Amino acid sequence: MIYNIYLILKKFKKEFYSFFFKSLTSFFIRSKIKILRIIDYGEIIFFKKNNKRIFSIIFFCNKILLIKILKLFNLKKESIAFFIILKKKINFYIENIFKIKNFLSQKFLILPSIINKINYKLQKKICKIIKLLKIFGIIPNTLNKYIKKIKNFLC
Repeated sequence: MIYNIYLILKKFKKEFYSFFFKSLTSFFIRSKIKILRIIDYGEIIFFKKNNKRIFSIIFFCNKILLIKILKLFNLKKESIAFFIILKKKINFYIENIFKIKNFLSQKFLILPSIINKINYKLQKKICKIIKLLKIFGIIPNTLNKYIKKIKNFLC
């Protein structure tokens, strides 16, 4: 099965990133995991914290090896700020992060009457998108109370 790992690494020198990915790719090769693509999105400014660097790794493996990867990332807490493993890609959101930030800061007011008219499948998608945007720090702290109201209503 194809999985996507999104890593948010703490800010280090460039040599650290190359060493980190050499050790990570050697782990993947030893475990016979096929790496399809590694994407470096560069440093992105978050609302809450300092600049962090986002990487995306797309790979093919089974569930047993996926558990090994989770254990490996839990051991490297000093270098990894956050990681998430998904079956679906969210590259669109990361690539257009600045457009999304501008859009959210200008037009993120959703009226409750509009939310009532959204069908259940769309409510689930909106809830997942809001969770992912909060995880990546795209939504600022000033909107947290409003988002909690929307989440309570939708989820």
